[in-house]
Parts: sequence; C-alpha cells; structure tokens
Amino acid sequence: MDTMDILSTEVIAGLIIFSAISMSVRSITAFSKTLSELRPKLTELERRLDRVHDGMENHQSKLAGLSESVSPLQQQESDLQSYYNEIRNLELKLERENIVSEKSKEDKKELDIRRKNLEGI
Repeated sequence: MDTMDILSTEVIAGLIIFSAISMSVRSITAFSKTLSELRPKLTELERRLDRVHDGMENHQSKLAGLSESVSPLQQQESDLQSYYNEIRNLELKLERENIVSEKSKEDKKELDIRRKNLEGI
C-alpha cells in the first residue's frame, strides 16, 4: 500500500504540473494573439505621436517668433493705454470746468435778475 500512496502522490503531482504547463501555454498563446491584434494599433499610435511631436516642434518655433513680435506690441499697448487715460482725465477735467463755468454764469444771471427785481421794488 505504501507504493500505491507514493504512486498516487506522484501521479497527482504530475497532473498538477501538466495542467500548470498547459495553462501557461494557453496564456502565452492568448497573449500572442492579443499582441498580434495590438501591434498594428501600437504602430499607428507611435506614428501619430511622431507626427504630433514633429508638428509641435514647428509650432514651438512659430510661438517663439510670435512671442518676440508681441513684446514690443505689449509695450505700445501699455503706452497707448496710459495716453488714453491721460486724455480721458483731461476731458473729464474740462467737462467739470465747463459745468462749473455754466453754473457760475447761471448763478450770476439769477443774481442779476434778483437785483433788477429788488431795484424795481
């Protein structure tokens, strides 16, 4: 009976090893099938990535050129904005002075009218 126990243990171990090897082979086969399906997709993605990368370098050089062109324009814009603000402030000051002048003229007319009325009484 001892030989039967050893034999059955060896047989069971052999079956376990055989099933592990067959599962490994099946997994490798499935992965190779998946790999063959994914390889063209990977190649396409790499091609697109290379194209985008090449385009990005071109755009970066354009961006650098535009950045150099923009900085003087930003300074001009700042200068024009300050000039505009100064002109606007002068216009507002002139408008206030005109309003004050008109008000003083009206006050003077009203005062003259009151004087005439008082003289007439």
